[in-house]
Amino acid sequence: MTFELWRNSSNRYWVARGCIESTDVVLSGSEIEPNELSLVRASDLTSFSNPFASLG
Repeated sequence: MTFELWRNSSNRYWVARGCIESTDVVLSGSEIEPNELSLVRASDLTSFSNPFASLG
């Protein structure tokens, strides 16, 4: 998959955009380089921990 990559010239922040079928995928970061990432297809999210804290 090919991503478009934008970098902020004043710090290490970056944003990347790609498309899988009809879904846009947007990634952003600053502490890790984009080429250090790998994407995997997840069909069952129950095996992953929830990264979001409950707002309730």
